[in-house]
Amino acid sequence: MIQCHPKLWDSGEIFRLDLEFLKTRAEVCTKFMDQDSIDHANQFLQDTAHLGNNSTRMDYWKNLLDFMSHWNNGNFEAVGFKWMMNQCLVDVVPEAIDYFKKEDFRVIILDRENYLRQAISVEALKQAPGSAHESSATTERPKVDIDADTFLRFFEVRSNTEANYKLIESKVNNTMRISYSQLMENPASTVHDVFTFLDLEQTPVKTDDFVKTHVGAVGDYVKDWEKVRAQLMKTEWADKVKEWEVEETSQSSEGAASLISVESTVSGFCWGIHMKNQH
Repeated sequence: MIQCHPKLWDSGEIFRLDLEFLKTRAEVCTKFMDQDSIDHANQFLQDTAHLGNNSTRMDYWKNLLDFMSHWNNGNFEAVGFKWMMNQCLVDVVPEAIDYFKKEDFRVIILDRENYLRQAISVEALKQAPGSAHESSATTERPKVDIDADTFLRFFEVRSNTEANYKLIESKVNNTMRISYSQLMENPASTVHDVFTFLDLEQTPVKTDDFVKTHVGAVGDYVKDWEKVRAQLMKTEWADKVKEWEVEETSQSSEGAASLISVESTVSGFCWGIHMKNQH
């Protein structure tokens, strides 16, 4: 959906790409992009020349952010990328915060508030890819086989992720927080707020591709839910589970104009945006 703005470019989940592909992309950049992009692409190639396929994201994450945040053909006023917490961001949060502040990035945090239904989406995607994000919610799809211990592990990981998001939000001045429920309830208004946050001129927003999933009872999606629920009720998460199971806040957006990919719908992400007139 954000990609509908003609002056905004989203490079997507850049940390899903392997280093050799990124080097090839940088080489392409030196032939077709504007001079600033070419300079940053050449710097990326120089800084990563000694790295092979056995290298990890930890070896070049700053180089990659510098390169991809300047991916511009001269027509864009803002260039962004998605960075999932499980794509090494969790390992470098303090350093990433310093980098965002130094380079004056604008950061958008988009995530789901309902850990219970998020866990169901994650496990459904693992067990039957695509099942967590059908265009309509039905009870005909296979139920997810997920036990209480799996839910609890997910809740703990998600709780740690939330702590990191709050740290980023508190330390990086230009940060905007968006929940999926907020986006689903007012998609056009929310995206217009994003354009304002990025100092971009308003442009019409298409919202027809937004659909709700997981709008039924949790038992429609989880095998032996009553048994699993009984175990969860004996834990510190009991009150939250009661709250989450009655909410209808799990959404996905699909189609060419969508803001959220399948992966980000189950995982959430930080979206870093570099403005053309900066640095």
